[in-house]
Amino acid sequence: MPKFNTIATELVEHAEAAFDYFRNLGYTVKVEPYEIHYPFRPALVCKRDHTQLAIVVCGRIEMQQLEEWVSLASSMTTDFRVAICIPADSTTKHLPKHQLDLKKLGIGVFVSADGNLARLSDPVDQNINVVLPPLGNQSRAVRKVLGPAYEHFNGGRWRDCFDEACTAFEQEARPYFKHALNSGRLNVFDDKGHIKNPSPERIAKMTLGQLGVEFGKARPLNGTDSKIQKAIIQINPDRVSATHKNKKALTEKRLRKNVGIHMHVIVQAVRELKK
Repeated sequence: MPKFNTIATELVEHAEAAFDYFRNLGYTVKVEPYEIHYPFRPALVCKRDHTQLAIVVCGRIEMQQLEEWVSLASSMTTDFRVAICIPADSTTKHLPKHQLDLKKLGIGVFVSADGNLARLSDPVDQNINVVLPPLGNQSRAVRKVLGPAYEHFNGGRWRDCFDEACTAFEQEARPYFKHALNSGRLNVFDDKGHIKNPSPERIAKMTLGQLGVEFGKARPLNGTDSKIQKAIIQINPDRVSATHKNKKALTEKRLRKNVGIHMHVIVQAVRELKK
């Protein structure tokens, strides 16, 4: 078990519980690390893939110190998050008056009791610059399709949000394309100008990229068809990289740069599909 030197004796058991919790989730966990840019030593800094998470173990909530951590995290260029670990017997006294502020700042809350940790709220990536279109402004059909992606985003899981949104878009585009072919409104042409429509079975298995290719061979495209094809062309390269090359630094850099506009593109494309 790690040795803690900078936190109060009565909090050590909770720091140990946090250490075990995050290590068991596959994080590399450093105990009370020092970096010159840290406002003070956190109990733990946990790293997994592209994400770093500073854990402050506390018996009471010091908002000024946490605001300093958020200020630092927001100045980083990587996925840096902040969370507190608080004993269960302190939550009633200290948590209610700060809970909204913690949520607003994107600080995660983990409650410790009897050697176990429970996640009360998720820490968010302080450097992802994404504002999604309000879901409440969308039609019921769009809300149903994209609601799970928004739930991921609201929980601080923006990568999962993008993946879920791409999957939802893909699942909506397949039956749309199938119906356009079956109705005779669209036909897919090969390089020799012959009609070569894919079978319903093949369409049902198409990836988003394959759908984009088939849309590109189809004629005559109407306004919605063109929007769907353009949306696929824009988002699919990053979707493929996020799925198959998610450990690479270049993938992370591109995705952080592009995911905001990608999400807006997906929302608009799903709106077209659900008209």
